[in-house]
Amino acid sequence: MIDSRHFLHNTVGFMLRAFASMKKGRNSKPLIAMFPLSGERSGWLVVTGVMPIGTSYEDYLWKSCIGRAFSRVKKNAPNLRIVEDSFHPDIIRLKSEDRTRFIDNLQCIFDGNA
Repeated sequence: MIDSRHFLHNTVGFMLRAFASMKKGRNSKPLIAMFPLSGERSGWLVVTGVMPIGTSYEDYLWKSCIGRAFSRVKKNAPNLRIVEDSFHPDIIRLKSEDRTRFIDNLQCIFDGNA
């Protein structure tokens, strides 16, 4: 199930709505979620994200900057072990040990500092 883009999108969308309902102001931020893998892929995370709740989409196309942000992190920090093996750019695999550095780099990109 973790390989299904629809499962990931629906799960993260549900998590975003739950997160936004807890406090005001949280519906304007994207949500990045990481799911640990098991078996032969143990030690890796599936990383995906969804745009903020208030995002308006043109022509009902689900355009997202999440995939571009992931690509910029990979370009800016080549030492991070990121695997882009999904058809969708907003789903990547990340080595568990690189999680903190990945989040720091992603935060810089979302803040406009990179």
